[in-house]
Amino acid sequence: MDVNWVQTKPIVMNEALLREAVRGQLSQELDDCEAIEEINFSEILQLQLQFRRIVKIDHLFGFKSLTRLEINNNHIEKIEGLDCLVNLIWLNMSFNNIEKIEGLGSLRKLEVVNFTNNSISVIENMDTLEKLTHFNIANNHIGQLDNVCYLSKFVDLFSLTLQGNPVAEDDSYKLFIAAHLPKLMSLDNRILDENTKKEAFIKYQTVIGILKFKELKRDNEAEVEAEVKLHKNAFVEFLNGPYLFKSLFKDDLKEERLNSVPEVAPLLEEFEQQMVALCEKIFEIGLDEHKRRESEVSTFVSAQKEAMTDCRQKMSEISVEFERKHKKVITELKQLSDPNLVRTRINHHNDEITQHCENMLTVECQLVRHLENSAS
Repeated sequence: MDVNWVQTKPIVMNEALLREAVRGQLSQELDDCEAIEEINFSEILQLQLQFRRIVKIDHLFGFKSLTRLEINNNHIEKIEGLDCLVNLIWLNMSFNNIEKIEGLGSLRKLEVVNFTNNSISVIENMDTLEKLTHFNIANNHIGQLDNVCYLSKFVDLFSLTLQGNPVAEDDSYKLFIAAHLPKLMSLDNRILDENTKKEAFIKYQTVIGILKFKELKRDNEAEVEAEVKLHKNAFVEFLNGPYLFKSLFKDDLKEERLNSVPEVAPLLEEFEQQMVALCEKIFEIGLDEHKRRESEVSTFVSAQKEAMTDCRQKMSEISVEFERKHKKVITELKQLSDPNLVRTRINHHNDEITQHCENMLTVECQLVRHLENSAS
């Protein structure tokens, strides 16, 4: 087998790799390596995973406190496995093989994002990154100036790096971005001065006005659509007004006759007022009940995810401890020459294997009981 091929073979991120990386980081701070034998992922704030030939992100669920992740210079093709890193502030995924921005929905605290030297052609799927201040996507395949307008929603965006993309070759590149991102202070590591911003505003003020009008219109349409969807999900459609009452008389040929009778018209009007008032009460109750149901479902799902994460963490810790003992046993067996001692040690280790299986099963049973109790 070619040794060079083995050394450069891409790998999937796993428990062992993460522990090795964390132990390497901590060993630089501590002289006694034995002092870091027990590693608690939940206490790690920064994680360095550069130049490790990683092709797939995985097993990060234990890093609940992580604020900075350096996973640049690998072979990653897809942004995934980051949902649990809800405290992440800094993400560096430069020099990988990423083609699409995705998988960032849970990272609401992200401030610094680096996608330099990938194969990304569209800026998208970053809506939840409300605290974004620095975005580096240099040397990718961004080709449309209009796509950069997507970044206008990030009010705290301070620095943007786009050099090395086809879009940067456009003659209007600098002024276009300065006009559409008026709060941006740095473009391609250079300060955007006030003269540039004024020139950009003069050139694009009409276009920007039209875009803002269209955006406002879309926002209003989106709000109406969201409200209609909410009413439908809460089963209170058309109950916040006279719509239901009017529908009772739709296509009713006798309605006009009833309204023409002097004694009946006031009764119909009073009936409409009473029915509308009742519908509005039902409408408010329905919305309150829907909100309560959504809260309960959210709490249930959150509890399930937390239970699953804790279960994985416990199983991982049990497996790591067993693997450590297993390696120790193998080393001891290689040093023994007495067949009786070897047989005794093997029997003892078989008991340890049985105990390991029972420990794993116990954790699984605890998870099942928890899920059953939360569902009842």
